[in-house]
Amino acid sequence: MQRADQELPAKRPRSDGSPRTPTSTRPAAADQSADADSESSDLRTWDLEDVCSFLEKCGFREKKVLDNFRENKITGSFLPFLDEDRLENLGVSSLEERKKMIECIQQLSQSRVDLMKVFNDPIHGHIEFHPLLIRIIDTPQFQRLRYIKQLGGGYYVFPGASHNRFEHSLGVGYLAGCLVRALAEKQPELQISERDMLCVQIAGLCHDLGHGPFSHMFDGRFIPLACPDKKWRHEKGSVDMFEHLVNSNELKPVMRNYGLIPEEDITFIKELIKGPPETPVKEGSWEYKGRPATKSFLYEIVANKRTGIDVDKWDYFARDCHHLGIQNNFDYKRFIKFARICEVEYKSKTGVRKVKHICTREKEVGNLYDMFHTRNCLHRRAYQHKIGNLIDIMITEALLKADPYVEITGSAGKKFHISTAIEDMEAFTKLTDNILLQILYSADPRLSEAQSILRNIECRNLYKYLGETQPKGEKIRKDEYEQLSQGVANAKPEKAPDVELKAEDFIVDVITMDYGMEDKNPIDYVYFYCKSNSRQAVTITKDQVSQLLPEKFAEQLIRVYYKKKDRKSLYAALQHFNQWCALRDFTKPQDGDIIAPLITPLKWNKKTSSCIQEVSKVKTCLKF
Repeated sequence: MQRADQELPAKRPRSDGSPRTPTSTRPAAADQSADADSESSDLRTWDLEDVCSFLEKCGFREKKVLDNFRENKITGSFLPFLDEDRLENLGVSSLEERKKMIECIQQLSQSRVDLMKVFNDPIHGHIEFHPLLIRIIDTPQFQRLRYIKQLGGGYYVFPGASHNRFEHSLGVGYLAGCLVRALAEKQPELQISERDMLCVQIAGLCHDLGHGPFSHMFDGRFIPLACPDKKWRHEKGSVDMFEHLVNSNELKPVMRNYGLIPEEDITFIKELIKGPPETPVKEGSWEYKGRPATKSFLYEIVANKRTGIDVDKWDYFARDCHHLGIQNNFDYKRFIKFARICEVEYKSKTGVRKVKHICTREKEVGNLYDMFHTRNCLHRRAYQHKIGNLIDIMITEALLKADPYVEITGSAGKKFHISTAIEDMEAFTKLTDNILLQILYSADPRLSEAQSILRNIECRNLYKYLGETQPKGEKIRKDEYEQLSQGVANAKPEKAPDVELKAEDFIVDVITMDYGMEDKNPIDYVYFYCKSNSRQAVTITKDQVSQLLPEKFAEQLIRVYYKKKDRKSLYAALQHFNQWCALRDFTKPQDGDIIAPLITPLKWNKKTSSCIQEVSKVKTCLKF
């Protein structure tokens, strides 16, 4: 992503040591005129006295006002964001004086637009960011995202999937601003403040700060195995990293300069990132502290725990499809055009409560089903690709073997391992995809096993994929996962080759494919409005939309891999896998009739005259 902004030169101190005076082109206020200086100036370098000097030259010499500016620490970077309400709070009581001061500020050569920074993004085009967001972007904690692949092991399958969490986070921050500004302009009665909009953008920008190496591989595979007692997810890491980013870079005074109240707004931003304690949100309940229930809709922009429709998905749909070479069928711009806030009444034991939600036109219901279908297709074709997942599994194995021997220095010089770095954000800042190269090129002999696995990945010497099946009835429970490999090893068919197979040589990967809310239909939680009444929120059931929509919204896939690569063991493993599917009454693997012809026709009642011929072909190919 190209950064298209250009820094302005900072002011030089006077050679005679006299106090600095703002040096941009001075505005004329009524009959007052300010001296112009030949130097160019950057408002971001103005301190309190520079601001007071500027106000005095513009004719605002009232001591009470100047003292209020000093007490509230109004520096130059905050000047372009002053409005009439803020000026009134600063003691500028006269409406005429407030308008005159705003006019003076607007005439400064460094206006608000000039302070914005522009990025050239391949997905959204030229996008601009508030200077506070730039301060956040230009920190080590945020720059770390440049070195974490968005799709983890998917890059080893899709050569174009080289993008990182950094550019995705910029995109989410931009889209969060687009949606919240559209709502503010469309419905002024919502009273969405500049503070609200800035906080929502910051949350979008920082929502993925907590991702570890190779993104979801780290919190989805590595941490559950390395730290089975910890229920740690990247959202928790994002909240911790954001707090560390603010404190270590001393951003609270900067946030105040731009009109935020850190004591309230940092809590709000963290809630926007992590969400409430329960998912989905209980209907009618309110568990947030950052903003009251009257602004409940703000919590549905970055990470929507109620419906799953949020700007995070909009960016990764567009960005991932672009890099994967897959068509994206969802247009977020259309959703923003039709988005409105409506009140929904919830009845409880204590009475009726009204909660504001983001709604869209009833005619968009089909597009939202398409959106979730697109999400499912991306998971099926890319995010849960059988080889991409296998590489994630192998990287996880390498990290588990290397974990006891890799040390990462954290705060106060304390040492952490890969799995314990999540406890210290200074250590976690140093943990990125680069850990693989650190292990691979290490001279430590204790890392030899991990290095062997990583070399196999580089040379494409991967474990063998045996096939995929699905449960016909009840889903496999998580407490069964550890016994699945032993079950495949024990499922020996009568006519299988006499080869001893061990459970540790099998990998059984259980995957859930859904619309984002397990077995629930997310559209059931979406509110719509009609053209005839844009204020009343309604729900639309599936049978009101189409008879061709899915009956179920979640399914479980079971994929089995085998570590040994010799033909005899691999052939036996294929027979064991098919026999296991038959014993568990799972669906027949798609190539079951070919790889296990003596098992599948008898079990699934599809015996054909070609079975014996297929057996002969298989044996001939394997040269048994």
